[in-house]
Order: sequence, then structure tokens, then C-alpha cells
Amino acid sequence: MKNIYKFILLILSGTLFVSLIFFIPKEENIPEVNIQPKPDNKSENSVIQPEVIEPNKEIIVFLEEDDDNKILIENKEVLFISKSLQPTFVVEKNKEVSDLEIYLDGSRENLMHSEKNISSNDQYKIKLPYMLNFKSHSLEVFYVFEEQESTKKYNFVLVFYDDFSESLEKSRFWGMTDSALECCNNWKIENGKLIANPVSNNAEEEKSSLFFIRRLKDDFFVQYDLTPKSNKVAFNTYLLKRGLNFIFGEKGNREIILKSDKVLAQENFIFETNKTYHIRIIRKQNIYKVFVTMNDDFSNDDLLIVYKDNDIERLNIPFDPFGFTVYKNSGNIEIDNFYATNEDINNIFNYNEE
Repeated sequence: MKNIYKFILLILSGTLFVSLIFFIPKEENIPEVNIQPKPDNKSENSVIQPEVIEPNKEIIVFLEEDDDNKILIENKEVLFISKSLQPTFVVEKNKEVSDLEIYLDGSRENLMHSEKNISSNDQYKIKLPYMLNFKSHSLEVFYVFEEQESTKKYNFVLVFYDDFSESLEKSRFWGMTDSALECCNNWKIENGKLIANPVSNNAEEEKSSLFFIRRLKDDFFVQYDLTPKSNKVAFNTYLLKRGLNFIFGEKGNREIILKSDKVLAQENFIFETNKTYHIRIIRKQNIYKVFVTMNDDFSNDDLLIVYKDNDIERLNIPFDPFGFTVYKNSGNIEIDNFYATNEDINNIFNYNEE
């Protein structure tokens, strides 16, 4: 009988041993948990690095003019400053990209059919035969990559810039009025400056004007440098069709005024001889703003005139010839670094950071 008990006990012990073997989890089946230590703010090695965004590996589009170029970025409006308003569109693509099509501002004309310079099998340079408007533009790019159709959409603002490096006779952007040509011919470019010489005292004309060949539309941004060469300043920036004049140096160099047939806004201001002033004029939703500063950048303290135009006739004018006027009672004026665009941008130099 004792032997039978021993036999049963032996069988039970063996069964328990086998059960334990089967129920113990194997080491490779235990999931690994990677616990990262919290960064120590006092440690230099714990500084979190900014995310690095790799460029599009399929296609890259950028604008190019002379030595300047700017990559276009999806979902971000890029600003490009141009002296010709004819920038070159450069397209660099992956070797696997095919069936490339490029359309500007919703046009049905494929830019790939324009005259282009193929610098390599993977790069195209497209030069348009016409000038673009200085405004916001859209660009759509269609292509096939790895048998999948893809679309990229870009936006950029084109800003015209003139450093007055070529003579007025050769300029495609400036012209003198007939009266200025007949009486005075007193606008010229010297040493990279636009020179406005006043009308002589014995001339019948009271003023002389220079006009910008491109027109300003609803919202606009204009900026230039003004340097008076004497304490006599009487200089006007005009919008012809609206009949608006931004006069710098009114009342014997004592005021800046905005006027039409009457004074609309004014501010006391005295221009000093041989000092360079940065002038900025903005129109946004029929609100005009005039800034003047000698600093490297503008601030709200430099805002001298704010005027909301409620004149119905002026509000219905779709575009406006723009230009400069120098009056007989002014001294010589130098103009430089002229910028213009038909967009309500606030600052051309940190535009992409706004």
C-alpha cells in the first residue's frame, strides 16, 4: 500500500513540474519597454534640437534673377524682389519624375512649352517673354513620380526694385511727361541716384513730373529713399487718377500733407539737408499710411499719416498711374532704392517672418 502512495505522489510531482515549465513565459516574448530619461534642462546635451525638414526629394522650384534666387515653399507665400519683373523659373527634378507640367496664375498655358534652357537632364530654366505684374502669383506643378500623379502648389509675391543703375533713356519703367520734356528735361540718373532738379525760376511751368510706367491697383506698397540737397523741399508722390498727392516739404519744408483738391491729412515735419529719409506709402482697403524714418527699419513711431478714403468716385477707380513731382520752389532731390508691389505687405525685409 505504501508503494502505491509513493507512486501516486511521484505522478503528481511530475505533473506539477511539467505545468510550471509550460506556464513560465519565455524571455523573447517579453515586450521591451524603452524608457527615455527626462531631459535635464541644465545639461547642454539635453537641448531639444529643432525639427529638420528635408527638401522635397521629387521636385524643387525656385525663382532666379542675376545672383539672387529663392526656393518656393508649399503653403507659404514667398517674396521675391525683381529688377526686371522677368525672373527665371528653375525646376530641379528627380530622375524618376515624368510628365512635368507647370501653370502660372491658373493659365492653361504649360510653361514647359515655353522657350527654356535645359542645363541638365534634371534641371529646366524657363524665361518668360513678358514681364509679370508686381503682385501675388500662384504656381501649380503637376508630375508623375513612381507611377503616382502628384501636384504641388506655390505662391509668391513679386516686388519691383529699382536701384537706378541704368539711364532714364534706357529704362523700361520710368518716363517723363511731355511738359517735362519740353520745358526742362530736369530728371536724370547719376551715380545710381534718380535726380530731381527743380524747374528754373524763369520757366512757365510750376513743376516737373516723372511717371512710373507700371500702374498701382487696389492695395499697394511703395517705398523709396529721399535725400534733400538743400533746406528747400517741395516733392510730391502722386496718384494721378485718384487725384491724390503726398507732398513732402509743404509750407516751406514744415509739413507732410495728403491732399486732393483740399488737404485730407497733415503732419509737421522738417527735412534736413543731406539726410536720407526712408519713405513708405501703403494703401490697404482704402486706408492710406505714410511712414518716414532715418532708421534702418520702420516702427509705429514713424507712422505720420493715416487716412481712410471714403470718396465713392475714388473707390471705384481700379488702377492708378503713379509718379513723382518736383516743384519750382524746391531744391535738388535724390531718390534711391525704389520698391513697389500691388500687395498690402508691411515689410519687404522680414516678410516671410510675419
